[in-house]
Amino acid sequence: VGSMENDAASQVKQSGVHAKGKHGTEQGTGSKQKKKKKNDVVLYVGNLDENVTEKHLHKLFSHCGYILNITMHEAEGAQRFAHVTIKKNRKASTKEDTSKLALALDGTDFEGKAIKVELREKKKKKKKKKTDSKQPATSVTKNKLQDGLKYLDLWENDKKNWKFKKNSQNYLLGNCYDRSKIKKTHFKIFLKYIVALSGVSGERTRKEAEDIVREFDQKGDTADKEKKDKKASKLKYNRAVKILEVLSN
Repeated sequence: VGSMENDAASQVKQSGVHAKGKHGTEQGTGSKQKKKKKNDVVLYVGNLDENVTEKHLHKLFSHCGYILNITMHEAEGAQRFAHVTIKKNRKASTKEDTSKLALALDGTDFEGKAIKVELREKKKKKKKKKTDSKQPATSVTKNKLQDGLKYLDLWENDKKNWKFKKNSQNYLLGNCYDRSKIKKTHFKIFLKYIVALSGVSGERTRKEAEDIVREFDQKGDTADKEKKDKKASKLKYNRAVKILEVLSN
């Protein structure tokens, strides 16, 4: 059942006034409001007559326990309601006993209206889910590399238990020119693996190799190239040539 407190609160909000405002006031017992404790009972009291005051409510709920605070809410065109905070009655053994005394007044005719009394719904604080810290990019890359190499080894040595994995294949195809990742030993296995490569993957791999060979031939061994870049470019070229030889057979 929808809480009348929520309905009334939304009405107040829609009217542009929440407690204190042009058409409404917020009143509390005492200038200093005491901090609420876990054992305190907070009530929503709705459907109040326009003539009801704090004193009326104080008298109504005084038998339930010590009244810590009463906050009146009123806005033009909205239902009047109040929040009443009660300290646990000394005679009551538990907080629940104090609540029962107060809730027993629900539906009571009070100043000409049947009032609604219910426990105020506490807004549940959304707990932030503790998520594991994101893995560093280097860690993720390392994991992909390990998976890719294991994929190749399994294909080479244990085809019965080997299963096609698109992600691993794509990683190998995307890094086959990087000697720091796909070393000589695994590159030899890679060349065997791509013999059966076909479709879009096969065409893309062939075109990439052709572009590398063409670019290298056009630039040639220019004297102004740094030795490091020249060596890396040559290694990439050599791998592209071998890939084309395999895919052309």
